[in-house]
Amino acid sequence: MAISICIFIFPINTSASGDSASFIGEMFFSTTEMSSDLSTSTTVDNYIESIDKEEKLNDFINSNYLNIQNNAALGQGEYLETLYELGDFKEIISKSVFFKKIQTNYDVLFSKKDSNTIFIIKLRKIAS
Repeated sequence: MAISICIFIFPINTSASGDSASFIGEMFFSTTEMSSDLSTSTTVDNYIESIDKEEKLNDFINSNYLNIQNNAALGQGEYLETLYELGDFKEIISKSVFFKKIQTNYDVLFSKKDSNTIFIIKLRKIAS
């Protein structure tokens, strides 16, 4: 939705006798709904939502890396379940297959502590 605001302000006129004329000011508001503005808003909302998801995933990994690592060694656990959900892996792989692939690729994921970005890239590659 686009909102246009036009403000017209006229100065106060003072007569020779010193009497002030009344202040004249007018505001005109017009509201126009445009479908392109709405679709742009939706796109921005989707972008913000995706950033929020990535932040939650990064925060989860930062706070629970060792627990994720322990669950990966077992091939199961609540931290892998949360990782699966937060990472939206359900879109590309079943939970049981994800768990098995994480366990099978344990050394690839945990041989050294990578940045979260690299860790997530590895996870997505393993899951695909």
